[in-house]
Order: sequence, then structure tokens, then C-alpha cells
Amino acid sequence: MKLLEFIKSKLSEDSPIGTLANDIKDSSDFPVDKTEKEILSYLDFQTRMGGTNDIYKSFLKEYKSQAVNDTAENNIEKILDETKILKSERWRYYKEFFSVDKVYLIGNSDNIYKVYCCDSKRKTALLFSLESNSHLNDIGLVEECNIYIGDLTNITSVSNALDSLSNEKYMNDHLINKPKLTELLDFLKRNNK
Repeated sequence: MKLLEFIKSKLSEDSPIGTLANDIKDSSDFPVDKTEKEILSYLDFQTRMGGTNDIYKSFLKEYKSQAVNDTAENNIEKILDETKILKSERWRYYKEFFSVDKVYLIGNSDNIYKVYCCDSKRKTALLFSLESNSHLNDIGLVEECNIYIGDLTNITSVSNALDSLSNEKYMNDHLINKPKLTELLDFLKRNNK
């Protein structure tokens, strides 16, 4: 079992190691794209700083023990259950698996500040706050019924949303988080059927 899989397998455990796994899951700074050695070094440093290095050492001992005894009997699909996605993996997961069939644009046509990308089948939406500096891994998942529909709400197709958000005047707005907007446009293009 790989390190990330091991962490995910500990999320439901009611123990100090389970608590550590949940802290890792909730961390937007967790270096998910690094090597195992770099991740372990990161965890060692963070737990030393937080005064929980003894828990990390138990975690590491258990991880190394299972790595030696790893068998084909592990139920990987259970470990990869979508409810157990590490926070640092969320955006990558949503890009790959979240389907969009309608979009709520919030704001004036030349000042869209929020975008809800909806999956009508699941009745859920991803919330993009375009003026926020938050990281894409902090993206919100909301129930579609909880989206406020007011005077500045425009419910539209993916294609029309792409047209509105690709507007050159809008793209040059100094308040817009450009990396987030670029990712959103790519995401919508993948869902434009």
C-alpha cells in the first residue's frame, strides 16, 4: 500500500493516528505531488512543530510494518472511496470526475464574481469565487437547492458560460484571480458537450 493510500485507510480510525490522518486530509498545504521521502520529511517536520511527533513515529512504524506485509487482499476501492479524498487532491479529483451540465453566473455581465458549476443529476455544484485568493483545493461543493437566485444570477449552459467568462474585458479585470479563472475555463471546456 502506498503512503497516500495508507493515510486514507486511517481516516475512519478513532485513534491518534486517525486524528493525524484527518489533519493531513484537511491540510491544503500537504505536498501530495511530492515523493514519499519528501512527504514523510514534511510530516516529521510538521509534527515536531506541533508537538505530536510521537504520534507520527507510531504512524511511521505502522506504515512501514504494513508495507512489509502488504498483500493483494487490500481492498483498494474501499480506500479510494470518494468521500476520503485528501484536501490537497480535491481539485484534481473534481476536474476528472465532476460533470457539469449547467452554470450559475453571479454578477453583472462584465463583473461575474461567483460561478456555480452544476451537476443536475447529483444536484450539486462547485463554487468558484473568482475574486478570492483561495486555493482550488479549497473549492466549495454545495447542494444546488442552496444556491441563492437573485437579480444578479444568470442560469446558463456551459457553452454560454464559456463565452461570458472568456470576454477580454472581463479577463483583464484586476480583481479576478486569473489562475483560478484559467482553471475554471479549462474545466468548462472539458464539460462543453
